[in-house]
Formats: sequence, C-alpha cells, structure tokens
Amino acid sequence: MKKYEFEKFNRDDYSIVFQEQFDKGREEGITQGISQGLEKGAFEKARDIALRLLNMGRPLNEIVACTDLSQDDIRKLQHNHDGK
Repeated sequence: MKKYEFEKFNRDDYSIVFQEQFDKGREEGITQGISQGLEKGAFEKARDIALRLLNMGRPLNEIVACTDLSQDDIRKLQHNHDGK
C-alpha cells in the first residue's frame, strides 16, 4: 500500500481491518486448540488400551502395534503402573 493510500484510511477502516485480523487469529486459535485436544484424547485412549494390554500380559511389541505408542512410552507406563 502506498503512503497516500494509507493516509486515506479513516478510523472505521482501521476498525474493520483490526476486527478482521482479530477474527482470523481467534479462528486459528480455536482450530489449533481443537487439534491439540484431539491429539491429547487419542494419546490418552492409547495409554488406556496399553494399560489393559499390559494387565492382560501381552508382549511389548504387540502393545506397540496395537496402540502406536513407542516402546519407551509403554515401559514408562508399565513402570508407573507397577509402582502404584
């Protein structure tokens, strides 16, 4: 935008631009929050399934295949569960 075009903006124009940017940022924040919530929920569900499989005595490689958790995550889960 050229300087003379910028100077033509009035207070209402600034308000409109500000509101558009605010709305865009809010929508992006909501989208990001939903995405993070879904990821967290999926991880918690995988942990619950892994715990059930551990309680059933299933081997580590099978639990990894069923949950997509890493072996390290499952070992930590097993250690925390055994310590309770």
